[in-house]
Amino acid sequence: MKTLLPIVYMINSLQRVRYQIEVLVFQQRDFDVEWSLTEDDAGSLAERALPVLKQTSDQLLEVLLLEKTSLIDRINQLFLLDSLTSPFSLSCHVDDVSRVLISGGVEEFVSIDFVTCGSHDELKRIVEGSSLRHLFLGSRFFDELAPAKPDMRGEFWCFKGDQLLGHIFWPFLIPLGSTLFSINNPASLIIDLEGSEK
Repeated sequence: MKTLLPIVYMINSLQRVRYQIEVLVFQQRDFDVEWSLTEDDAGSLAERALPVLKQTSDQLLEVLLLEKTSLIDRINQLFLLDSLTSPFSLSCHVDDVSRVLISGGVEEFVSIDFVTCGSHDELKRIVEGSSLRHLFLGSRFFDELAPAKPDMRGEFWCFKGDQLLGHIFWPFLIPLGSTLFSINNPASLIIDLEGSEK
C-alpha cells in the first residue's frame, strides 16, 4: 500500500480540480443566464465588471483543464509501475470537461456500496476494530469544508471486494452524480467526503 499512496493522494488532487472545474462551469452558465445585460445596464458597473469576470473565469478554467490533464498523465504513469494498477488507465471525457473515464474493468474487482445513514460518531463505532475503509458523506453547507464533527449526520459507504483497488478508485465507482474528494487524509480508514451537487 505504501507504494500506492502517492496515487491515492494524486487522485484526491484530481478530484479537487474536477470539483473546481464544475464550480466554474456552473458559474459560467450563471453569467450567461442570470447576469445577462440589458439596455438598462449601459454604462453600469455590471457592464464593466461582467466581461472581466467572464475572462477571469475562462482563464481559471483553462488552467484547471491543464492541471487535470497533467494529473491524469502522471497518475497513468504511476499505474504502470505496479502490477495491481497497471491494467487501468484514466482519460478525459470528450464532451464533459470535468468528467474522467477509467478503463481496465476495475468494477469487476471492487464496488462501493451504501451502508446506512447516521452520525460520524456512529460510523466510528461501526468501523472500530475493522480494517475496511469507509466513506462518510456528511451534510454540510455549500461553503463548509471543515472535517466532520462527531454529531454530523451523513451517509456511510464501504468498499466491497479488493480493498486496495477500492481505496484508489472509489471516486470513480461511488454511484452518486457528484465529484467527491476527501477533506481529511485520503489514507484514513474513514474518508470524510465533500463534493458537488449535494
